[in-house]
Amino acid sequence: NSGTGATIPGSMASALRARLLAGGTAPLVPTFTDGCTQEIEVCVNDVVVYDEEDPDCEDVVLTRTFKATEIATCPSAAGEGNPSVTASYTITFSRPTLDDLSADNIEDVVTYEQCGSANPSVADYPAPRTQDFPFLEVAGRTFNLMAGEAVCNIGVTFADGPAIVTCPFTYKFVRTYTVIDWCNPSDVRTFTQVVKVGDTTAPTFSGPTQDRDFDGVVDGDLIYTTNAGNVCAAYIRLDAGISATDNCSDDVTITATIYPGADLSATPIGAFDVDPTDNRAEVTSAIPVGCHLLRYTYTDECGNTDFSDYPFCVEDGTAPVAICEDGLNISISSGSAAGGASTGIAILTPSMIDAGSYDDCSGVTLEIARVGADNIATEAYDQELVLTCADLGTVRVGLKVTDAEGNMNFCWLDVLVEDKNAPSCIAPGPVEISCIVARATLPDDIMEATEAELDATFGFATGIDNCDVTITSTISGNVNSCGVGSFTRIFTATDGEGFTNTNNCRQRITVYGVHDYRLTFPTDEEGTCADVPAYAGIAADEDACDLITTDVVVDTLRTLEAGEECFKLRVTYDVINWCEYNTLGQPYLIPRDGDGIRNPE
Repeated sequence: NSGTGATIPGSMASALRARLLAGGTAPLVPTFTDGCTQEIEVCVNDVVVYDEEDPDCEDVVLTRTFKATEIATCPSAAGEGNPSVTASYTITFSRPTLDDLSADNIEDVVTYEQCGSANPSVADYPAPRTQDFPFLEVAGRTFNLMAGEAVCNIGVTFADGPAIVTCPFTYKFVRTYTVIDWCNPSDVRTFTQVVKVGDTTAPTFSGPTQDRDFDGVVDGDLIYTTNAGNVCAAYIRLDAGISATDNCSDDVTITATIYPGADLSATPIGAFDVDPTDNRAEVTSAIPVGCHLLRYTYTDECGNTDFSDYPFCVEDGTAPVAICEDGLNISISSGSAAGGASTGIAILTPSMIDAGSYDDCSGVTLEIARVGADNIATEAYDQELVLTCADLGTVRVGLKVTDAEGNMNFCWLDVLVEDKNAPSCIAPGPVEISCIVARATLPDDIMEATEAELDATFGFATGIDNCDVTITSTISGNVNSCGVGSFTRIFTATDGEGFTNTNNCRQRITVYGVHDYRLTFPTDEEGTCADVPAYAGIAADEDACDLITTDVVVDTLRTLEAGEECFKLRVTYDVINWCEYNTLGQPYLIPRDGDGIRNPE
């Protein structure tokens, strides 16, 4: 562009553009302008001049000439065309020396991550990378050096020392870089670095997992339950479900350390050596209940190490220890009367059958219930068990022991329920009855009377016992033929265990006599001579407890004494009431009442 001198875009040949960049960002072209034409054509010519005596080692001078020619011309005042114009500049290529050499990129130690040979030789060594060689830095521009190539007669080579095996498939050696300027062979520069080849990566570790609900999905946390016996702690198996692999080493060392409370500043528990391949269980010491941190540290044969942390909790998942007494006897107390409902009871509490049940981590609650022969509860477990007389004998009892986390355990025993109390007996009071009542309510032989007849007549005894009690009785004594006498009822109270009362339980019964009778004597009778008239005997009506007998004596009185009659019969009655008779008293004489007016005279 003749107006601005700028290159018209797309008008420069690509090869020329590359030459004119000269390491910059824009082609270096002199500015040509013209006051008439619109475009100017610029041609470039380069002339390179080498030193005649030492062209390979001295500077090189390049003369670059630009020739500008109008494309569209304006007639000159003289009618002649405008001539071309030229401009030029020189570029001197100064040959670099080793003073331009930089070794800043050469690291003291370089590492090649790979599994090396078991017995390495130089042939096994990895070649240097581009960035491992020293380079030339000239006027802010960088020129890399490579083995087998020369830059301005500056070359580089390297040599490797013998391998030092540090661990299986890992070794190191010293690599020496030598840089020489062939234009100044006396200037030689050397650089060394240590090259490590082998495994520098820690093993890959897979830690423990749990699927406690067996749904096929790994749970997000680790929970272990107590299993350390009498201690509220858990022994944790460390080798279950873990693995460690290394890209080079077959031998990976694993240790496990536990930080109580997940506090990394706390004193750790362990370390524990872990080998998941030796078919032996590696178990921790007792880890207390709580949440902690499990750290696995894994190291290969070359000392490459790393660790993985696994938070976990130890919970009380162990059932408490249930200990029952080895058999128990218990007696029924209280009491009931004969014929009444049994009210004897015994209260059995869990503490009475507990023989020291305990839990590793907390206190325990105790409950009691009846159980069947299979030790399955037949009722709800509760704080007490009420035993009654219906339970006399052996009762199977269960003890349920529950810890603070709801873990339960059971034990069972047989309880012998006994009635150790002898019954008491209360006899009815003494009774006096007349012989009339006795004969009306009882058999003639009192010994044949039933318990019901005796109880109805004389009252019944009462038995007191903690369980059911029965009353039996015997009778002794006698009454005479007049129904008068006395006897004793002896009562015995017997409970279900066969115990009988120890106190006297007797009733004294007295039967007294009552005399109530009527005697009817016969009247006089007459008959014709030689006929003896019939006459009646004495009629005795007994209305009470009398025993009357009659003795009759008949005397015959002849005419002399009989008067007008042929004869007379004098009948004498001797009447005895044996229930009133005694040998000391005088008989009572009843004269004949001949005139029928009961006149004793």
